[in-house]
Amino acid sequence: MCGRRASKRDMIRVVAVNGTVSVDRSGKTSGRGAYLCREENGDSIGKVRGRLGHALRTNIEDSDWEGVVRSVGAVASGQD
Repeated sequence: MCGRRASKRDMIRVVAVNGTVSVDRSGKTSGRGAYLCREENGDSIGKVRGRLGHALRTNIEDSDWEGVVRSVGAVASGQD
C-alpha cells in the first residue's frame, strides 16, 4: 500500500476470504487480495488499515488486524 511498483515476490499478499483477513504466505490462496510493501513496519502499518480494508472491500476486524500486523512483521524481518 506504499504505492511502489515491485514484483509479487517482493511484496506481502494479504487476502480476504469470507470476511476474514490474513497474510497469504503461499501467494496462492483464493480470495480478494492486496499487496503490502515488505518495508512496512509497526509504525507505518497502522496507517494502511483503512486503505487495505478498502482494497479488500471488507471491514478488518481488530483480531484479524492484530494477526496481519504480527505476520507482516515476521515476514518483513525474515522470520517467515
